[in-house]
Amino acid sequence: LERPSTLNTIAQGAMGHAIPANSISLYNMLDEEALEKIAQSTGQRLWSGFVAFGSASAGVLAIMLMLRLAKLVVDSVIRSYALHSIYG
Repeated sequence: LERPSTLNTIAQGAMGHAIPANSISLYNMLDEEALEKIAQSTGQRLWSGFVAFGSASAGVLAIMLMLRLAKLVVDSVIRSYALHSIYG
């Protein structure tokens, strides 16, 4: 009996009607299993977001590392050639 009246009140609020304060209680609509399912799905979404961000960050750092190593090799070759041409 409580659940249909709560759903009607929510529907009226969605249609633009005023909802009286303290007239809706969602505690009766959410049991322990529903709360556990919500917590698990939220945790999974949050974790997948962290994994995606971590993978993207690792890719960017790997590209930066490769560019620095390539620059180091090119600089070493140029300086070695310059030293060889000056000192023989």
